[in-house]
Amino acid sequence: MMRPFRALLLIVLLAGCGSGDSSAKHDDSRGPLAAEDLHGVWRIVGHRIPGASAMDRKTAETWNGRTVFLASDLFVADHVVCAEPWASLSTIATEELLRLEFHLDPGSLPALKGREHTTLMEIGCGDGHWDRFGGRWLIVDRDRALVPWDGVFFAVERVDPATAAPPFVDRVWEVTESAQVAVRSRRVFLSDGTLVMTSPGSTPALGTWQSTDDGMLITEEGISYPTEILESGGDRFRIRIHGPGDPADITFGPAS
Repeated sequence: MMRPFRALLLIVLLAGCGSGDSSAKHDDSRGPLAAEDLHGVWRIVGHRIPGASAMDRKTAETWNGRTVFLASDLFVADHVVCAEPWASLSTIATEELLRLEFHLDPGSLPALKGREHTTLMEIGCGDGHWDRFGGRWLIVDRDRALVPWDGVFFAVERVDPATAAPPFVDRVWEVTESAQVAVRSRRVFLSDGTLVMTSPGSTPALGTWQSTDDGMLITEEGISYPTEILESGGDRFRIRIHGPGDPADITFGPAS
């Protein structure tokens, strides 16, 4: 049975896959996995095509760097957002999983080599399954996974916000002070240029952002706004957005 969860997901795949064939042992040192253990921003770092595929290798390579965001009340993948995500985790015999679900021989995926069992995470939205990229994950460990799509197994790794450059990227920020934007609104500036926006009582939305010489350019609903970065570093982030009216100053802190 599917187990609903409510946690913020912004998304965002796996080392040891893609250009290399090195395998990794499953990290069971911290006990069984729960969906909450996998929340965060994940980034595609490689891919493998072990069999028939609807996507060619050249196209798959263009997906490197894309992100997936997973949380209890938000999931973002393939430039689509879900405000009512749920996740289900199950443990399946690796050989059976590869043979029955993906029509692959044992050993086709080096990252799963030598594993008797593999954890499968399935993502849904509302009352249905997520039938886009990101709907199924083969978990390698708490920070690595394989996400199959169109015959390609994309390797994803969880992003460590402490290593992000610039430091405001791939972190979940919450508005702490602003005259124009509701406090507790959230923003996530994903490293692939996606901007995730939520406000209390409103439907989540997606925009884009890009760095400029003077700060960055934020685009919402097709309209672009020059934005100054007033402060960035540690647990405080301040920006000033220039629009048709008075500038909007926004102060963020880490989301709780």
